Amino acid sequence: MDLDRVGVWIRTAEPELCTGHRAPGETKSEAGKRFLVFPGFMWHGRAGRAG
Repeated sequence: MDLDRVGVWIRTAEPELCTGHRAPGETKSEAGKRFLVFPGFMWHGRAGRAG
């Protein structure tokens, strides 16, 4: 988690197989890694937080 930018890095892939099971593992490439920003309602008011 990145509390300064309010989001999480997604660094693993977990595709669903045709059997319904998931296959966790690394992304195919560095380009597959993403930063997911949380919506504003999840961090609204954070500016007043001490720390």
